[in-house]
Amino acid sequence: MCNPDAVVRERLRHEIAQLQRDVGLTSIYATHDQVGAMALGDRIAVMNNGMIEEVGTHEKIFYKPEKEFVARFIGMKNIFEGKIAALDEDNGVLQISTGNFDLTTVFVPSSVGTRVKACVRPEEIILTKSDRNTSVRSARNEIAGRIVSISQNGPLMRVLVDVGGAEMSVDVTRLAARDPGLNRGDRVLLTFKATSVHVIL
Repeated sequence: MCNPDAVVRERLRHEIAQLQRDVGLTSIYATHDQVGAMALGDRIAVMNNGMIEEVGTHEKIFYKPEKEFVARFIGMKNIFEGKIAALDEDNGVLQISTGNFDLTTVFVPSSVGTRVKACVRPEEIILTKSDRNTSVRSARNEIAGRIVSISQNGPLMRVLVDVGGAEMSVDVTRLAARDPGLNRGDRVLLTFKATSVHVIL
């Protein structure tokens, strides 16, 4: 379904999904379209150079991939190398080497000093100007930075932020970028929950 326009493609996805449910037929759908794969597949296999990298449900592949290739393939732009600095029963703290900042995530069964990759999806980050008292109390992670660029990313705006020498991508709506008057060079605060940080061992 690479040639139909967006409206027709969406309708075709719906009709194929309905046909699958009505007939109860097991089928294999090969595509480069991630939206189509999510809409039609109960289980998704991600391939690389003809080999299966990972198989799982939508939730597992999209939010909790086991491999860095899969994480990058499905759009996790923020992937940082680091090591586990501390662990307790409730959460693990990761020291991120690329940006000189700490990330708090839910408990990871590992040991202190283990090298890991920490991933945060761009749409799970809340971005506010540093001069506004809008800290998200439920968020365990708060990182200060400066806006490098703002660009259109489909229906959203992609904001690239420098955080201690590393870069983080944040996806916000057009209104979320316009209303606070976000501009290149602005100092901002990035906040996100511990559950938004996915760890690849």
